[in-house]
Parts: sequence; structure tokens; C-alpha cells
Amino acid sequence: MKLAASNEGISVGPESAACVGAAKKLVRDGWIDADERVVIYNCGAPQKYPHVLPPALRPIRTELPIDWDAISARIG
Repeated sequence: MKLAASNEGISVGPESAACVGAAKKLVRDGWIDADERVVIYNCGAPQKYPHVLPPALRPIRTELPIDWDAISARIG
């Protein structure tokens, strides 16, 4: 899933990520030439699998006051 997202900018579910991994192995093993075009259908959505590739978000500390100035500075 990370490979597809980082190389193509497309979020895929594990179903399609398995195909990306298989295609990489087929190129490495010589079954697919590196310059060939290959179609991999994205038949799943990563949103269904938040436990597989969780977002890198910091938790919100609800017991602390919100520092709106710091947030505004980061956003620009």
C-alpha cells in the first residue's frame, strides 16, 4: 500500500497492493519487462482498512486548551 501511494500517488487497498507487489516481483524475475505497461485494477479502498495503514496523526488532547496561535502558525 505504501509503495503504490509513494510511487503513483494512488491510495489502494490490500487487494490491489498485493497486485503491485506481484508486478514488482514479476519485473524482478523477468516475466515483465521494466518498460512494459501493466494495468492493475484498484478494486479496493484503503479507507476500509484503517488498521493496516493508520494515518500519522497526533491524537487530540481534549483535556488541554487549544493553542490556536500555534496551529495558525503551522498552517501559514
